[in-house]
Amino acid sequence: MGLDDILGFNDILNNTNVSIWEVFPPELVSQIGSLITILKITGIVVIGYIIFLLIRWIFSIRRHRKINKIYKKVYEIDRKLDVLVSRRKLEKKEKKPEVKEKEGLIKRLFKRKSLKSKKKKK
Repeated sequence: MGLDDILGFNDILNNTNVSIWEVFPPELVSQIGSLITILKITGIVVIGYIIFLLIRWIFSIRRHRKINKIYKKVYEIDRKLDVLVSRRKLEKKEKKPEVKEKEGLIKRLFKRKSLKSKKKKK
C-alpha cells in the first residue's frame, strides 16, 4: 500500500507520475493510501451486493414461475367446479317439483277473499 498502488502498475512508472506525487507531503500521500484502501473495501462490498441482487432476482423468477403454475391449476379447478355445480343445479331443477310460492304478508292482508272461501266458513 504505497506509492506503487496509488500510481497504478508496479512495473510502469514514468517521470510525470513520480514528479506529481513528489510535490505532495508524505503525510498526505499516506492518507490517500488509506483512502484508496477504503475505496477498495467499498468496491468489494458493492460487488457483493450486486451478486446478492442477482441471486435474489434468480430466486424471484423461480418463485413467480411456481406461482403462475399454481394460478393455472387453480383456474382449471375453478372451471371444473363451475361445470360440476352447473350440472348439479340442472339435476336439482329437474328433480324438484314446482313449489307454490308463499304469499307475503302484504298480499295476504290485502287480497280479496273468494266466494268459495266465504261459503266454506258458513
